[in-house]
Amino acid sequence: MKLRVKNTIEVKGQEWDFGKSILDAALIENTVVIVFDYMDYDKNKQARNLEAFDLDKNRLWVAEHPTNQSTDAYVSITSEKPLKLNNFASYDCEIDLSTGKLIDAVCYK
Repeated sequence: MKLRVKNTIEVKGQEWDFGKSILDAALIENTVVIVFDYMDYDKNKQARNLEAFDLDKNRLWVAEHPTNQSTDAYVSITSEKPLKLNNFASYDCEIDLSTGKLIDAVCYK
């Protein structure tokens, strides 16, 4: 279920504030997946901006990227099951929901 996005998100009636902008978020099973705004990260290295949390707001993982490019960042969630996202470097990425490991990446350029 996609969650309404702003600088905070609402998860099961609770407002979660991370102190940074959010581009996209979803509640998948009991995992909250958040794409933080890559513009809030250091411009000289990858934005590790895809994170997952349990329902107690404990971080579970930070996702892997498909490249080593300094401009790599996640942009939006395109599918919840399986978890897929668009990537700034023009990849459609499938991420393991339980670990944050990259399962597959297809360049769509």
